[in-house]
Amino acid sequence: MVIRLAVAALLLAVPTTAAAETTPEHETFTTAEQAAGVAFEWVVPEGVTSLTVTATGGSGGESDSARPGGSGATVTVTLPVEPGQVLSITLGADGLLGTGGAGFGSGGEGIDAGGGGGSTGVSIDGTVSIVAGAGGGSATSTSAGGGGAAGTPDGQPGSRRGGAGGTGGNGGLGVAPWGEPGGASFVGGGGTVNGSEAGSGGGAGYGGGGAGGAYGDGGGGGSYSATSGAAFSSRLDDLVDGWVQLDYQLPVPAEVVPAPEAAAPAETPLVLGLSSAQVGMLAGGIAVLFIGALIVRGAVRRR
Repeated sequence: MVIRLAVAALLLAVPTTAAAETTPEHETFTTAEQAAGVAFEWVVPEGVTSLTVTATGGSGGESDSARPGGSGATVTVTLPVEPGQVLSITLGADGLLGTGGAGFGSGGEGIDAGGGGGSTGVSIDGTVSIVAGAGGGSATSTSAGGGGAAGTPDGQPGSRRGGAGGTGGNGGLGVAPWGEPGGASFVGGGGTVNGSEAGSGGGAGYGGGGAGGAYGDGGGGGSYSATSGAAFSSRLDDLVDGWVQLDYQLPVPAEVVPAPEAAAPAETPLVLGLSSAQVGMLAGGIAVLFIGALIVRGAVRRR
């Protein structure tokens, strides 16, 4: 019985833990905190095995608000990751009048017209995972349209004497007489205008867009995802430059629930202010004295 009670006490003393929980987390990176065209790192936190990345490329520049540059692309994909993996992120900037935006790939330069936007890239442990293409720049013209939108996943051509969009890692062709083709592969830049007449640069991307011809619009850059299931679209926000958002579930440390304390043994009631042990000792002493008295009495009688 004593052994059983001891085992039960030990089991009660073992701490228990609550069920594991997670809390949703998201981090957004913009050029307000991170310079466009400069890679920075983000490390996957402990306990995180899945990460949703939303990346947007820069938009094309313009010389006339009535003919805007092409919009950058938005790429959203959920990636399997491991704690400790390193993401390298490079944000793409919007193109400006006559200047291409910096980024994972730089937008093409324009002449008296909008430059192409810079693409946004995300790599994991050195391997390119996502490229969000950038929009092509637009030139002043009386016709409608503007720079080509970035890839969804292929880039779109510019609307007037427009350079072709980048497709499948190939740079889009520029339009004569001065439009240059966009750069190819992952860090593809947008085509640049080389001439004396106004013309727009192409957007950078996975295959950059070609530059527009004389008074023409640049094509948009293509986009890419190394993981299947990615969603491609044109960005709809009105933020400046490209940005990246990371969404994941962060494990909450389990709360340790202390075991209930074992009840203290009940105290033996006191008798005349004495404990049971003291009463026992007193009774034993009295018994010894009583027996001793009997022995002495018997000895006296025998005399």
